[in-house]
Amino acid sequence: MIQKFNKSISSLRREAAKKSLWTFALIYMKDYLKLFPSSAHQEIYGILMDLLKNRGGKFALAAPREFGKSTQITLLYVLYCIC
Repeated sequence: MIQKFNKSISSLRREAAKKSLWTFALIYMKDYLKLFPSSAHQEIYGILMDLLKNRGGKFALAAPREFGKSTQITLLYVLYCIC
């Protein structure tokens, strides 16, 4: 019974994570998210999701140190694409 329940939860988590990079990060990479995303971070998540849908696009980001650029793009986005 518990195993069936755990399998259902895992399935729900996977389905939710498929819908957005932010949801994926929140579910599977919570330790890397120190704060709730600012409007700038939310915009970056949106741009990255657009890049995923429209392959071949380019994106450049300039932001101050400790902004979370590497975490968002080279960690979360790359893992999301792999999964």
